[in-house]
Amino acid sequence: MVKSVAGQPDVAALEQRLAPLSHGDMALRVLKEAMDGMSVGARQSFLNEHLLRAPIYHEDVVAVMPQPPDVFHVLQGDVVRTDAAYVLDQRQVGNPSYVVATSTCDLVPERRVTAMLLRVEPKRPRDYADPARLKNDLSNLVRFKSTQYLYLPPLEDDDDDVLFNVVHLDEQAQCANRDLLTAERRASMTLIGWRVYGALLRTLQVRETVEEIAFRTLVL
Repeated sequence: MVKSVAGQPDVAALEQRLAPLSHGDMALRVLKEAMDGMSVGARQSFLNEHLLRAPIYHEDVVAVMPQPPDVFHVLQGDVVRTDAAYVLDQRQVGNPSYVVATSTCDLVPERRVTAMLLRVEPKRPRDYADPARLKNDLSNLVRFKSTQYLYLPPLEDDDDDVLFNVVHLDEQAQCANRDLLTAERRASMTLIGWRVYGALLRTLQVRETVEEIAFRTLVL
């Protein structure tokens, strides 16, 4: 259990619990448990503060780590802006934003040909003619009710009318790995954001059913 401090989860304790959780949905369960009992507004404020951070650069990491990591130009979970992404062979124009889904180790230059990206959609008041729908959507997002979407806070360079951002987890785009070198990096994920994002990706990609386990062990 992550103990609360003044009505908010203890961030240091939460990060300590999340750090080793690289597989499965446990990270998402831990965060849900930590925010249990919080109002929608309190949840949104907490996520706004603790899901994203300024982009993490290789030169900054090398300066403080005893063992330098492989060279990287982008990390899994980074929010990037690029015109080099494609969906079903259609190039996506208008310089849209995405969250990088490919693992960081596969984003090392020349290690993989393509990278997978997930579309980021800014939400504005004009998207919600019905205030009740805004309230319902926001409640579902900050409670992680759906595996189709991920809540992200407004980004530092977003327009002033952006209420929040939504990552479309089931809308996959691709771009050449080398093209990420020129993508604009808007934000990186914190440890909390990255672990929750990874849990949702795993749920989408390798979620299993009891029936599938059974028929994969059948001798036909």
